Amino acid sequence: PPPSAGKEELLYVEPQVIDGILEIDEEILEEGAKEWEEKLVGFFLDKKLPFLIVKDVILKRWKPKGQVEVALDGDIFYFSFSCVEDKKEALDIGSLYLAGKLFVIKPWSREVEKNRGAIRSVPIWVKLFNVPKNLWNAKGFSRQGSNIGKPLFMDKMTETKTMLTYARICVEVKAEKELPEEIQVKINTCKVATVSIEYPWKPLLCTKCQVFGQSMLNCERSVEHQRIQIETQKPGQFIMRNRNFNKFHGNGGNGGKPTNQVWTRPKRAQIWRPRNQEKGEGSKQGVQSDQLGFKTINSASKSIIHNCFSALESDGDGD
Repeated sequence: PPPSAGKEELLYVEPQVIDGILEIDEEILEEGAKEWEEKLVGFFLDKKLPFLIVKDVILKRWKPKGQVEVALDGDIFYFSFSCVEDKKEALDIGSLYLAGKLFVIKPWSREVEKNRGAIRSVPIWVKLFNVPKNLWNAKGFSRQGSNIGKPLFMDKMTETKTMLTYARICVEVKAEKELPEEIQVKINTCKVATVSIEYPWKPLLCTKCQVFGQSMLNCERSVEHQRIQIETQKPGQFIMRNRNFNKFHGNGGNGGKPTNQVWTRPKRAQIWRPRNQEKGEGSKQGVQSDQLGFKTINSASKSIIHNCFSALESDGDGD
């Protein structure tokens, strides 16, 4: 083999092709997935930064004790750790901002590969305030966190109950619904407790497309939906929600946010046209009449223009 060849040898296996599709045993897929489950992945919800910048900033933030290998496949970064504690510390830090862009960190899974290019779930840290003490445990946080998304784990201070002002848990949320601001919890037959929720950051999400990285205001499908369902305000008046309105008309003190443009259907102009007093006049001496009621008499020497509105002038005998 050439010097560039690896150590592992490849073997020929009789392919199983059904309807033009190569069949792979589930056992082989499971075995291959285990090699990637030890890795973390990172991705931007917006346009990604260059590879070397991301690698340099991430390693400075994590300060790993062991070696961390970084690889890039399209828009997803893959992190391999030689020290298990470094991986746990990276997960504990969670998603962070790089040059003002959100960089999401999460464990590798098949779902990550399946949803490449359309992020449908992200892990976020949330703070829960006024949590009843009899719900300050794994089962209680599992129930409360499930009202937000898929609960993953608590932080150490919440688990050891060393800081009780609020509880901090990590929840994987999907772009299927808006994130709640509070949870109503029934703690006995006659009392309901209100648990307030605080998000250190809220990812942009579009419940119409069910993806992260864009908002409902910038969703093409949502804008078309709003234009189809035009709200009638008054006879002849409509509200047209136009996200590009501010590009051409200024922000109007609205902070650059999409504006509801009020548009009124213009009324058809009414033009008074007097009747011709002299019938058959248009056939004499080359007389031509335009749409506004003005007549032009063409002659070889000069053009004389008569105004039909002169019929409104009062006679000399009148007042």
